[in-house]
Amino acid sequence: MAAKGRLLIGVDLNVSEIYAVGMRGNWTNAQVVCAGSAPMPAGALEGGNIVNSAAVAETLKRLLERMGVGPHEAVLGIAGRGVITRVLDVPSMPDNEMGAVIQGELAHYQILRDNTGAFDFMRLQRPEELADASPQVLVMAAEEMIVGGYRAVAEQAQVRLLALEPVLLAMYRVAFAKVQAEPAALCLAINNGEVEITVVSHGQIRLYRRVDMGRSSLIVEPQAGQRGARTENKPAARSLLGEEIEEAGPESEGRPTETARQINVASASSLVIEIQRSLDYYSSQYPQSSAVSRAVMVTNDPALTPLANWLSQALSIETTVAELSGAAEAAPEAAAQLQGPEGLRYLGAIGLAMHGLAGQPVAVPRFNLLRGVRAPRVIQLGKRSLAVSLALSVLCLLIGGIVAFAMNRKAGMVAISLQQRQAELSTKQKLKQEYLDQLQAQTEQLQTLQPKGFPFPRIMDAVSHAIAPDVGLTGVSLDMSGQVLVTGEAANEKAVIRTLEGLKSSPSFENTSLDTFDTKGNVTGRPPVVRFQISLHYVSQERPQAAAPGTR
Repeated sequence: MAAKGRLLIGVDLNVSEIYAVGMRGNWTNAQVVCAGSAPMPAGALEGGNIVNSAAVAETLKRLLERMGVGPHEAVLGIAGRGVITRVLDVPSMPDNEMGAVIQGELAHYQILRDNTGAFDFMRLQRPEELADASPQVLVMAAEEMIVGGYRAVAEQAQVRLLALEPVLLAMYRVAFAKVQAEPAALCLAINNGEVEITVVSHGQIRLYRRVDMGRSSLIVEPQAGQRGARTENKPAARSLLGEEIEEAGPESEGRPTETARQINVASASSLVIEIQRSLDYYSSQYPQSSAVSRAVMVTNDPALTPLANWLSQALSIETTVAELSGAAEAAPEAAAQLQGPEGLRYLGAIGLAMHGLAGQPVAVPRFNLLRGVRAPRVIQLGKRSLAVSLALSVLCLLIGGIVAFAMNRKAGMVAISLQQRQAELSTKQKLKQEYLDQLQAQTEQLQTLQPKGFPFPRIMDAVSHAIAPDVGLTGVSLDMSGQVLVTGEAANEKAVIRTLEGLKSSPSFENTSLDTFDTKGNVTGRPPVVRFQISLHYVSQERPQAAAPGTR
């Protein structure tokens, strides 16, 4: 019966091919309604990184048109080498807070280059006996360069991108039906360059790790001329590291000849060691759990199917290959591509398409590396707020410029006012200093004259009483010896003579004489002015005075 529901496209971008399937229905009733493939453009995909997104997008667009679906909603698979896988111990907290913690752990351990890229996580349920142990989350992350390439392919191919998911995880989803009921089972997802080892208990993931080893190292391609060289008469041979060795002796018994021809025994043995280490770790962490007794290998490369029998013998664990029939049925129009071993090539694309099926069990992991994309989100927020940021920046610059101009202007005015105040202060200090110098000189003069016993006020009084009314004094000086110099101006010569006689008759002075006598005319026509200088000696009142002439 044909499944109903929306059509979901799963796209596996392999290094050599692009595989796409269309699927409808739900988890319990899924159907592949179309499938197709196209060669990957040479050199377009390297190490999980899409180098030429335009060429890949054009090839994908033509493939979808040939399948009859055209641009549609799709899940793209990221190659294993482009995805980083970690199991982290985290504190107990809600899922809405877990993303920030994981982002901090990724930045702390520098898992993503420049701390940009995408990540998603899934809680790993602990068994009841370990319920008190620290919670664990399975984290898958990819750098922005990787994620951006796949997003560009979807945009250029006009595909509505539903999710970006690691291909190996999508292939695990195909094998889930075979391991969900097992008490303990091993799942091996293998592609060209990686192997992911998962230990499951009743559908719950208990251990998840990756080994850098895949089809490129596990299988040895026959050299030219050797393919099909075996004949019925030639003994069976096995290939060790690519060299055919004749089967002989009991050591080769029990190994199928065709399997031995294709498997690189050295690499396969290394894989067995890694698997055994994982099983031992699982047993140490969950000692009360059942031992692993069944393994399911899921791969999108038919050449790897002989590895299942080889692992069964090497691990002593029954190992089977997951097929499409365990996950979904094929519609008649898609059955031709999915029949036989070659149909395994589409398992990655089928697992990716199952990402969007409704009704999936909670234990089935679903990752979307479109969520948690950090660098694009920051860029998107930056674009949306660019105009606001620019406007705020311009406004801040204008306000800053105005404030700076006002402050500079005010500072200039304050500087000018300060200079004026400093000049005024300097002038006042100079005047004050001159006044202090004068006071100091007068003080020093008085201090000098006082020990000599010269009463200067008395001398001035004596001089004032002796001068004539028509005489004006211009200066009176007294030296240390008591010599007094009197300079002045008179209206006429008689006034000068009366002044000289008055000073001579004063008992306070002796040796009075007229030193200079100068008469000069005035340019305005006024009477001449007589300038004079009289020298005399002060006589102390304590010593006896000589008797005046003519007295007894």
